[in-house]
Amino acid sequence: MGFSSKLIRWSTPFTGLFGRDSGQREVTYRSADPAGGSLYHFLNSLGDSVWIKNRDHRFVFASDAFVKSVRVAPEALIGATHEELLERWPHSALETRPEAIAAITAQDRKVMTENVAVEYLDEIGQSSDNPLWVHKRKAPLMDEHRNVIGMIAIAQDVTRAKLAEREATQLSNELIQKLEETESMTKWAAKVAGVGWSQWLHQEERYKSVDEVYAGIHGFTVEEFMHLFETLEADHKLVHPEDQDAVMDYYETTDYTETSSQEYRIINRVGDIVHIREVSTPIDIRDGKIIESLSTIQDVTAFKLIEQNLEGHIGRASADREISERILRNVTHELLLPLTGVMSCVESLERPGLSANNMRQYALIEQSARRMEVVVGNLLKMSALNTSGPATIKSETFSISELVYQLVAESLVDAEDAGVTLKIDLNIDQDLAHGPHNELLMCLRKFLENAFKFAAHGEVIIRVSKAEYSEQATEYTFSVIDRGIGIAEDQVDRVYDAFYQVDSSISRKFEGAGLGLALVRLLVQSMGGEYGLTSELGKGSHFWFSVPLETAASGSQT
Repeated sequence: MGFSSKLIRWSTPFTGLFGRDSGQREVTYRSADPAGGSLYHFLNSLGDSVWIKNRDHRFVFASDAFVKSVRVAPEALIGATHEELLERWPHSALETRPEAIAAITAQDRKVMTENVAVEYLDEIGQSSDNPLWVHKRKAPLMDEHRNVIGMIAIAQDVTRAKLAEREATQLSNELIQKLEETESMTKWAAKVAGVGWSQWLHQEERYKSVDEVYAGIHGFTVEEFMHLFETLEADHKLVHPEDQDAVMDYYETTDYTETSSQEYRIINRVGDIVHIREVSTPIDIRDGKIIESLSTIQDVTAFKLIEQNLEGHIGRASADREISERILRNVTHELLLPLTGVMSCVESLERPGLSANNMRQYALIEQSARRMEVVVGNLLKMSALNTSGPATIKSETFSISELVYQLVAESLVDAEDAGVTLKIDLNIDQDLAHGPHNELLMCLRKFLENAFKFAAHGEVIIRVSKAEYSEQATEYTFSVIDRGIGIAEDQVDRVYDAFYQVDSSISRKFEGAGLGLALVRLLVQSMGGEYGLTSELGKGSHFWFSVPLETAASGSQT
């Protein structure tokens, strides 16, 4: 049956072929004049390859995109079968494999005889360097009496999407492999560090698994823990009675789709109270709901006990968990020593009566005691700044040049021991100023102490320059520049943090708890100034801070 100038009703299987519901929409197709028909314009507007065959498997319509893809003249297509076109156009891009042509014919026959729509992905040249994927959809066409008179087909090139999908799959597999390797290493490191982990199934409210460290913190083996405390209700019995309400509130209100943490106490198998720090991370989220999470716990009982003992000594700093934990790790052994008693013993010793061996021991005791005195002094100053801030800063009128000369005079011996030469660079036109003399001197001392440690040769420059000026105040920049080992760019931002060492070996080689520059930071902030550092590894460092100082009249120095 051919196509005449009549109404063609789209069949039910054709509904939605173009990505929307076509319903019983009617269009007119003129076989004698395709360019003049509305169906021609509609199908061409799709941009994909579209063709229509009658029941004799002859082409009766071909869109511009289809004509271009098969490289056959439009007038040759209309009225010809696939096989006839191959004979007339041997260099076309039509399918030439006999088995493929037979499959296409059988498929077209099925569409038109069984009145069904088909959709499939045609993979072409997959073994070549330029594979092609074509998404094809075919549906029967009916006349006004619902008789099948042919079929319509649409082909869409989805090669770019499939190549992207293939690449994404490959990247995903590589990522999964790396994640599995990372997870394995992380679990090993956690075990070495005494951190236990568990996997929790939120929908079932039970443990999926725990490791031996997690179970051991509670006082059980893995098998015992999984048998006795698999559910949330059973696990909750281990929580200290005073913390149970808070823990339950945490479990009920926490958004487990994001990383969260809590601290609480448990009573382990033998009745000991254990302080726990727990961090939960989601590992399976579906439709916005948490399915599974990974929790790590660490026994922080020792930290908690030491923190409680030190609360009366470190004041406000003990309220800051991060600072208190670093104090515990870095200077606890120094704080616990009876500093006052040691200093008294050192001062009471009679040096002339000591033997050479005793003198060496005396020098060691004195050196250690002085070092402890500096550390404790820094902590006390930091504690005062944390507690009272600017209230601890006292201002006075002083000479900037005399301040620098005083600093140099008291540092000459240390400079000689360090093998460096001190140089002064003053770039100021107003010598008298009113401000925190003692705090400025303390900051510069800390900068010099740092320079003496890391500058093995050359000169150390103490520089003062005027940054900004007004009638009421002038901003001065104080700098210490050395030619020492320098600091890597990625670590510059952290050197002013308390207890931070550029390298873990630094504190052992050069001695120090990492408090000096942290104290400078607090002092400068209390003085309303700014601080910074520029450094290049292997070439030296430039430590600086800028503070506003009031202008002082001549003759007003105290």
